[in-house]
Amino acid sequence: MIICYCVTSINANTVKLSEKQIDELNIEYEKALLQAISITNGQKSLAYSLEALRIAIVLEDNLKIAQSYNEISLDYEKTGDLSNALQYVIMAAKKYEEICMSEGIGMAYNRIGSIYLLQGNRDLAILYMNKALSVHKQMGAYNSYADDLNNLGEIYRLNNQYRLALQNFSEANVFFRQNNDSINLGYVSGNIGLVYAAIDQMDSANFYLSVATKILNRKGDSYPIAVYLTETANIYLKQGNTNAALEKAKEALALSKRENYKEQIRDANKLLSDIYALRSDYEKAFGALNDYYNAKDSISNSKIISDMAEIRADYEVSKKETEIKSLQAINTLRNRISFGLGVGFLLVTLLTIILVRMNKKVRITNSLLTIQKAEVEQKNEIIRTALIEKETLLKEIHHRVKNNLQIISSLLNLQSQNVTDKKAIEAFSESQRRLHSIALVHQKLYQNENLARINIKEYFEDLVETIYQSFYSKVKSISYRLNIADVNLDVDTAVPLGLVINELVTNAFKYAFNKVNEGAISITLNKEEGHSYSLIVKDNGCGLPENLTMNETESLGLKLVNILVRQLEGTIDVKSNNGAEFTIHFVDVIQSKF
Repeated sequence: MIICYCVTSINANTVKLSEKQIDELNIEYEKALLQAISITNGQKSLAYSLEALRIAIVLEDNLKIAQSYNEISLDYEKTGDLSNALQYVIMAAKKYEEICMSEGIGMAYNRIGSIYLLQGNRDLAILYMNKALSVHKQMGAYNSYADDLNNLGEIYRLNNQYRLALQNFSEANVFFRQNNDSINLGYVSGNIGLVYAAIDQMDSANFYLSVATKILNRKGDSYPIAVYLTETANIYLKQGNTNAALEKAKEALALSKRENYKEQIRDANKLLSDIYALRSDYEKAFGALNDYYNAKDSISNSKIISDMAEIRADYEVSKKETEIKSLQAINTLRNRISFGLGVGFLLVTLLTIILVRMNKKVRITNSLLTIQKAEVEQKNEIIRTALIEKETLLKEIHHRVKNNLQIISSLLNLQSQNVTDKKAIEAFSESQRRLHSIALVHQKLYQNENLARINIKEYFEDLVETIYQSFYSKVKSISYRLNIADVNLDVDTAVPLGLVINELVTNAFKYAFNKVNEGAISITLNKEEGHSYSLIVKDNGCGLPENLTMNETESLGLKLVNILVRQLEGTIDVKSNNGAEFTIHFVDVIQSKF
């Protein structure tokens, strides 16, 4: 049970405002809030919800402030800015708790759970949704309780717990029908349709999604319609009806572009790329795939822009505080000099003249120091801005390189679908794995604060796990073990090293265990003296062919390893004793130059 201890406070601003001014502000607030609620485009409605918040703060009305916070959160959620959406709804929850408004608290918990769900944190989503259920059940607010059930069902759907999802959706559906709540009937019908789509009951899925689309079209709520159109297109694609799938996917993309729904633009383009590929229209498939990556970029780049704005704001605040302290110090000095002049005037006229001259020199000196200080601050600002821009540009370059490599990999995958020759298909797969090992380096650099060096332990763990998943077999039990030193290496070392790992581990999975059903692979990286390292890749398989030499091998993969080791200015030693063992000694490329 929730117990609130409310404190009544005097509204300081309303004491100063006349009754007429208060009435006018209340009318302006209602207009701004209603305008924000009526606009479905989050980017457009945000200006009105922020205006509502400004008026609510002037009125010092906590209820209106909480309502404004909640509407601002909704607007940010619609634009895909989940970080700000979560921040504002938590602020709304705190305001509702201050005024002991249980209905608002429950609603805020519901929305916090929904945003955590969108962020992928399902544990916290379930926690806050159950908090909302508890509050609304205690209040007897069954419309809100039904909304909580609907959202909890959505979490179960995303967790693939379809029986529990249908159970919650069905219970919510009963409440919505009893209260003739058509808009929520639309939402829950769409959710039921998505569950049936997931369990391949396509007729039922189509029926419920069609009902949801009709209801929400009448209500003018286009965001869920974009989601349902994309899912309907996906259903048609699973059924093999590419014509209908293409029509629905195009409709979803057009609606998402019109309303600037970034996540739906991304998802619709990915679906269109798959549809065009199945129809062998590779030019359009590539175009849609490129639009998909651009949409992903726009979502992630908004975070970079936000971070830069925050850095800039912190710098400006710091600069203003420094200026204020400087002015205070100058004023203090001048006051002291003025006091001394007054005392000196009473004592001796000559002393006054001397002090006046000294004061003049002090002012000149202070002026020169102020000018010099301003010049230093200006140069520091230029340097700081240049560094931020350089780091952002480098991050963007790594991100673009990673995306371009992924596009090439996707194109290879599309092209391989029309190839029947097993050797050609395997060649495509090997090329994709090599591209992935390089793309992973640029992804790590994009995510790190250090733009020149990456953590090799994390890189190897991700790389080897990807290779393992591509060769995973239920028939054979092949395991791997990593013992990697926790070191950071330069990108010029990491890229060839990753390709070496890719070739040696891939060869082990492909050839070492052909005659057995069990085996193990170990990868060890040790740091030696100075900037030297040793890499050992070993398996307990059938071993290497007799008289194998790395310089005369016919294997393309081993030739590539040999070239990469020379690029690292290293040496390689090969043994075949109870399996294959490759030992490579190398030096970090950048460090070796100093």
